[in-house]
Amino acid sequence: MSSEVPRILDRHRRLSVHSAFGTSVNLRAGRRLINCSTGVISSPNGIEMTPGDLRRLQRLHRTTPAGGLEWHPLDRVMTSRTGCVVIALTPRTVVFDTALPRAGGGDLSVQAHDLVEHLARTRARAGLGGDWPALIADPTLTAAVDSLLGGRADEAVGHWMGRGPGLTPSGDDVLVGMVAALRFTGAIDSSSLAPLRELVDTAGGRLTTEISAEYLHYACRGMVNGMVRDLLVALDRSNTVGVRDAVDRLSRYGHTSGMDCVLGVLTGLISASDGQPPSGCAEPSSAQAFRP
Repeated sequence: MSSEVPRILDRHRRLSVHSAFGTSVNLRAGRRLINCSTGVISSPNGIEMTPGDLRRLQRLHRTTPAGGLEWHPLDRVMTSRTGCVVIALTPRTVVFDTALPRAGGGDLSVQAHDLVEHLARTRARAGLGGDWPALIADPTLTAAVDSLLGGRADEAVGHWMGRGPGLTPSGDDVLVGMVAALRFTGAIDSSSLAPLRELVDTAGGRLTTEISAEYLHYACRGMVNGMVRDLLVALDRSNTVGVRDAVDRLSRYGHTSGMDCVLGVLTGLISASDGQPPSGCAEPSSAQAFRP
């Protein structure tokens, strides 16, 4: 489980099932959501549990949608209101840290350009399309990077919040990737992100889905899922095998959520380094043509 989860549980002991899906369940704990799944995703707010525990949560949601859960901090056990144990933490429970490290200080734009070329050759697709050079050069995306670099959460950033279909719309996933890349390289820090944090915390649930707002909440605090973290670290180390592995895993994360995060990472790294789109890029069109 994420190192954030015990802190959330200890602050909010009365829980409820927010939403349930085939492979995951989201629990509400106060204003926060806890993502429960059986996969190794390493979400900033995630618990990776046994299939049996997940089935019990899904069953609870089906049979008693309004039923609640309670967290018992001394016993480290989560139970339904009927007393049935749903999740029990043990000394063997692995607690992982999803905080982003800091890049080594080199220019990552060369590695980012190489990855753009690879994605174009392999015809990989993000939610905004598959023309990677055009997407990276799109002014509506680079404007969002410029705003983040300037410590703003203005229309250029707000343009992408909630944009696109899905539980985590493509625009939000792109912003998560951008924020992660810029924090990783030190181009922005916590104070720079104060306006975006405030926007997400005060209006995130109105501008986008609650699940998506949760990931933006953590990205602003320097926490992302393990696959995005692995991608950034591999790029920093010029580890081509590691980069390809992280992208492969992200390509299977959600419908297009993982690849939308990759797009945000690459746009952030290249725009922050160059200050302009890479030379030879096609006239931007894909992202501008995208509509919710």
